[in-house]
Amino acid sequence: MNDSGLIKKNIRAEVLKKRNLLSPRELVLIGERLCTSLTAEDLYFDSELVLAYASYGTEIPTNKFIEQALCDGKQVFLPKVIGKEMIFYRINSMNDLVNGYKGIPEPQCLSSSFQYHKLNDSEKMKSMILMPGVAFDINGNRIGYGGGFYDRFLADKPVLLKRSIAYGLSFQQVEEIPVDEFDLKPSRIVFI
Repeated sequence: MNDSGLIKKNIRAEVLKKRNLLSPRELVLIGERLCTSLTAEDLYFDSELVLAYASYGTEIPTNKFIEQALCDGKQVFLPKVIGKEMIFYRINSMNDLVNGYKGIPEPQCLSSSFQYHKLNDSEKMKSMILMPGVAFDINGNRIGYGGGFYDRFLADKPVLLKRSIAYGLSFQQVEEIPVDEFDLKPSRIVFI
C-alpha cells in the first residue's frame, strides 16, 4: 500500500470509529435532516432521475429520502455491485431491495431495461446522483470505503458528475485527503 493509501485507510478508520458511536435514534434524526435538506435542493427539483444508494450500517440513512423521491414521482435508481462495477437499477419501492454486496441493500436482478446506462442521453439529462462518503476534506475530496466503485462509474459521465452531491456530518470533514489519479469528487458536499 502506498503512502496515499495508508493515509486514506487511517482517515477512514478514524471517521468510521466516530460514526459507529451514533445511536439508532441519532441516525433516524440524521436521516430525516438529510431528506429535508436534499429535497429542498434546486438540483433535486430540477431532476427527474435520482441515483441514490441504500444506506447501510451507520451511514446517514437514505430510506426516507428514497421514499420521498418515489412519492414525488422521481425515477429512482440504486446501485447493484456486479464484480468490480456498479449498475444502477430503477426501483419502484424499498421492497425491490435485497441484501447484496457486503450485506448492502441493492436492487434485485431486474430486467436490463431498468438499467440507468441503458437510457438515452436525453433521458439522462435531468439526472442527479447522491454519492456516499466516509470522509471529505475542505477541497471537496472524498474517501469512500476503498473500492473505487463511484470513481469508475462516474469516470465517463462528466454531466452526471457535475450534478452530484454528497452529505456528511461535521466530524466527517477532515483537513486534507490525498488525491490519486482516478479519484473523483462530488460537485457539492453538504454537512448536516
